[in-house]
Amino acid sequence: MKLITSLRKNNGQFEMDEFVNDMHAYERAFKYLLKNKDFDLAYKCLNHYFNEFKKYESEGILSYRPGLDYICSYYSLLQYALLMEKGIKGVVDKNKKESNYAYLLLLKRFDQLPSSIKKQVIKKNHLLLKNAYCDINDRYSQALYYAGDYLFKKKRYSLAFKFFHKGANFDCDGRQITFPYFLIGRNQDRVGDMYRDGLGVKKNITKAKFYYTKCAANCGNKYHPKNGDFLLEKGESAKAFLNYTEVNLDFRYDVSFMYPIETMNEKFEIIFKDLNNKPEAKRSKLDKCVLAMMHRLGLSTEANIDRYSEFLPTDADWVEEWANEFEDSFIYHLIKYHCQ
Repeated sequence: MKLITSLRKNNGQFEMDEFVNDMHAYERAFKYLLKNKDFDLAYKCLNHYFNEFKKYESEGILSYRPGLDYICSYYSLLQYALLMEKGIKGVVDKNKKESNYAYLLLLKRFDQLPSSIKKQVIKKNHLLLKNAYCDINDRYSQALYYAGDYLFKKKRYSLAFKFFHKGANFDCDGRQITFPYFLIGRNQDRVGDMYRDGLGVKKNITKAKFYYTKCAANCGNKYHPKNGDFLLEKGESAKAFLNYTEVNLDFRYDVSFMYPIETMNEKFEIIFKDLNNKPEAKRSKLDKCVLAMMHRLGLSTEANIDRYSEFLPTDADWVEEWANEFEDSFIYHLIKYHCQ
């Protein structure tokens, strides 16, 4: 093979541009060398690649942007990690630091890895959980989420929880993360789910609410709709509605994971039935506002502007009283507009 002859001639050195242009050929060459136990040349090639790759990896924004991580060879990183982990007598000594770093580089790309490599990487779960840290663009929060989701789907709930929990609790000089905030929010949402359902951890509704609230804050919202579920269970239908209809038009990331869309109609039906059947004397102004909005928007009933006007309080002072508590809710924006 011409490539192997070239690698041998150049003592395992090669240009990264050439590697990128024909990555599969280089990977086949590395596989051939390892299969035929030419460990000396294989190590020189993999070590050269790893050191060159680290230069690109240090450019955090470059390596984060989609489509610009093409220089990464998952196979080569894994083989280097294994070589450094085990060492080869007469060729290279064990190097735990280098091996750990190679595994962490793979963790960052967990969602992109082939299944065979995912299995190898996830075996190092104690290493990954111990050494993942909050870095530029917070790629480890995202990576831990994907690793946790992979384990969750395989019903390895206890270990999945550890990955989500690690990604939900980074601290960076007193701040949770740098940016973007919603990545840590995704982990917090899943931690909340697991505390709520008692999967991989003892059921704890208080902690579930705590993590949902943190998630909402990192996603630019004041309330989390899953906290609305707890209010609905307690019969506080109007407040639950506010949690389900909070809006933040300025947030530019996809935070749909917060919203249980597939069950929302069922929840609105419960709210409408509860408030509609409540005696007039027992309806609070907030109850009436929610009924007004449901008639206005056609939620669990036909849209009816007359019924909207009938239920909606025109007391602007009252709106201001609860504005601070519910200022981000959809209902607030409509009532505020109506009362001006």
